[in-house]
Amino acid sequence: MVKGHLRIKSFYGTFFISFKTQVWIAITNYLLVAIAKKRLNVQSSLNTLLQIVEVNLFEKTDIIHAVIKA
Repeated sequence: MVKGHLRIKSFYGTFFISFKTQVWIAITNYLLVAIAKKRLNVQSSLNTLLQIVEVNLFEKTDIIHAVIKA
């Protein structure tokens, strides 16, 4: 259940610490996008915003411009 909500496709590594690290990174990512959604007053769903960020991850554009573009 956690894996699906945090958009983790598969777990890397075989040690518990690698699992914990990957989950904490996914939680941090989720929270940062949720904070950006609230501060920018974006009406899109959180899932849509996560997809926009994923597609534009390495682009040098402001997140608001990426949201407006999509």
